[in-house]
Amino acid sequence: MVDQIKIGVVDDHPLVREGIVYAIGTSDDIQVVAQGATAEEALRLVRQHEPDILLLDLSIPGLGLVALREIKRLEIGTKVVILTVSEDNGDVLEALRCGASGYILKGISGTDLKDALRRIHGAEPYVSPELGARLLSDISRNLETVNSKRSNRLSEREREIFKLVRRGYCNKEIGNSLNISEKTVKHYMTNIFKKLDVRNRTELALLN
Repeated sequence: MVDQIKIGVVDDHPLVREGIVYAIGTSDDIQVVAQGATAEEALRLVRQHEPDILLLDLSIPGLGLVALREIKRLEIGTKVVILTVSEDNGDVLEALRCGASGYILKGISGTDLKDALRRIHGAEPYVSPELGARLLSDISRNLETVNSKRSNRLSEREREIFKLVRRGYCNKEIGNSLNISEKTVKHYMTNIFKKLDVRNRTELALLN
């Protein structure tokens, strides 16, 4: 007999909830063990049934993120997956920060939802691909902005040294290239570490 993934579904719209249950309940390896409509019911459901995964809507009465935090405090082992219409980056990041194992948009097909649940059950975090790509792009852009601001703190000479460090030059090679002593290079390096808030050459080289 196939081991079934036990699922709880919490959504305050009955029609939506029934659609989710129908979409995922047609597989031999997935079983919906309980349903709810509020944050309070989500907590009760997890305590009583201990599902492997709880599908939780963000906008349920009592607030989905509040329920998520409380469920994680129970330390029962249930993985919480947010299933929502919200594409807001802030909601995604806050949900993941609170301990969600996945963040899925409600436009997902039944087949893709079942595949996502299997991956999450196998300890693989999941974020809807369109959200994940946009989130990574935004994070990358923000990091570039931060690193650009950091670089602007450096003097012209410090920027020259920074570029040579990123090329893999040692202090002696930097000194030879810029016609300054190795001792002077070390002095500049100390200032660069402080200004860019890094601890060593490796962290410095990783900055954009």
